[in-house]
Amino acid sequence: MRDGLGNLASNLPAALEARRHAHEMGAVFGGKMPASHAFIPGGFTSNPTRESIDKFRSYLSELTEFINDVYLPDVQAVGKVEPDHIGWSMELSPSVTKSLPALIEAIQNENG
Repeated sequence: MRDGLGNLASNLPAALEARRHAHEMGAVFGGKMPASHAFIPGGFTSNPTRESIDKFRSYLSELTEFINDVYLPDVQAVGKVEPDHIGWSMELSPSVTKSLPALIEAIQNENG
């Protein structure tokens, strides 16, 4: 495993949990997720209540903590190992796409 990337695989369960919470956040006001990806005035499935707002805030707090404590450090770790191969856009650069299978294999090998 390349130095600095040891936590990537071990953080995957937390990432999946954070993704689930993000979908549940949307469902608080938008109904079944992930069907709805935008909210417009008058488009909610129910009126917001103190309970639903508190639930949303709880999810938001957990998700913000995950992003700050886990996700961003992982992104920075990958950036330090492969600084010339990261395309900082909404899609992976060709060089990252090419090297991704080797990175996944290295993570899998380290974690048995």
